[in-house]
Amino acid sequence: MIKKQQQRERKIKPVLDDIRLAKRINYDAAREEAIKQLEEQLQKIETDFTSNEMDYPRKLFLIENCIYGVDIQPVAVQISKLRFFILLIVEQTVNDDALNRGILPLLNLETKFIAANTLMGIERPAQLLLRDSRIEEKEKQLKEARHQFFKA
Repeated sequence: MIKKQQQRERKIKPVLDDIRLAKRINYDAAREEAIKQLEEQLQKIETDFTSNEMDYPRKLFLIENCIYGVDIQPVAVQISKLRFFILLIVEQTVNDDALNRGILPLLNLETKFIAANTLMGIERPAQLLLRDSRIEEKEKQLKEARHQFFKA
């Protein structure tokens, strides 16, 4: 099971890397603005992990990285999305003084659950052991695009 601290570090590490890169920007105004935005993002991550129950970041990580759904009935897909939204909402701590009562925006689950027929086969190459590096690069790009879309 993934610990909260590991999840926090996994979220913070890319932002810290970006801050180090932003400090190399030659143009002062652009550098300061980039660092300011990244520090705000870092603060948001910290707030997310301190203000919400421990189960929220764990469930968020699992939904983003481990759960995918396919069903032939579109209504079943919509019910699954709704169920995961509810799952995350009930784990958040309400703060009446905070913006939006401290409730984080819901995630984009459009790429996580789809309506399709999984019984239809697809043609696969005869030799699966020899992989093309272009395919691996495209898979990496697809993974990054899904991550960006998830947070949209």
